Amino acid sequence: MLAFDYKAALYDNQEAFDPSLMRLNTLSRLKEYCDSLFKVTDMTSSPDKYESNYANFVGDVVRKRFYWGYSCYSFNNNYLAVLFSRFTQWGYAATVIPDDILKYPHASCSQESIVMMEVLKRKGFITRKIEFFGNNEIGHFAFEVYYKNSWHFHDPTLEPDTAVLNKYDSPDIKFIIEHPDIFLAAYKETRKDKNLLFDVFSHYSYGKPNSFLAPNAFIFHRVTKILSDTIWIFFLMGYFIVKFRRR
Repeated sequence: MLAFDYKAALYDNQEAFDPSLMRLNTLSRLKEYCDSLFKVTDMTSSPDKYESNYANFVGDVVRKRFYWGYSCYSFNNNYLAVLFSRFTQWGYAATVIPDDILKYPHASCSQESIVMMEVLKRKGFITRKIEFFGNNEIGHFAFEVYYKNSWHFHDPTLEPDTAVLNKYDSPDIKFIIEHPDIFLAAYKETRKDKNLLFDVFSHYSYGKPNSFLAPNAFIFHRVTKILSDTIWIFFLMGYFIVKFRRR
């Protein structure tokens, strides 16, 4: 997560990964699963707990849906994005379209955040991304959800202890960073260096509410996918035009 080795997409048997959830391979299926199961498992009698309980429930499902590792296009599903990334930088092949991310068992911090944010937005929640960059130029992505007149922090990739954060009603990142004891308690199980982690989390910026995390990459992937599926037609047409003119 806090490293950019996108090829290291191997389950380490320590993350909360459930292979059976691989069947949730579209955003619609993921949302339907969360909605139906939440109705059965949420027994709270307090209406004001609905939003926090639902957001936490979706977070738990997304945690179990993926293990860490960048999901990237291949020549089979978007060869133009792959070729472009090989001549520029590899990140151009990293998927940002939610339904495409859900075709893989693994996802990066930004990709897991994209999926969870989109589920919550379809449910009517307002979300905003949080981008972290530490002094060592190591980054991370997470996000916040707005309800009950305040923002609430979620990090589906590093999997902080939700029981700790729930004691403070899942506070925003500003509150968490201002209280290092809460931060360390929430992230005590992570295998990352705590000093490095706190340095990264201490430097953050917000995105615009309800804006897509990577809008330019989204358009780029839409276009390259269409061209990857259809550009052969133009080459074929060109071949027959040249052949016809030579007669």
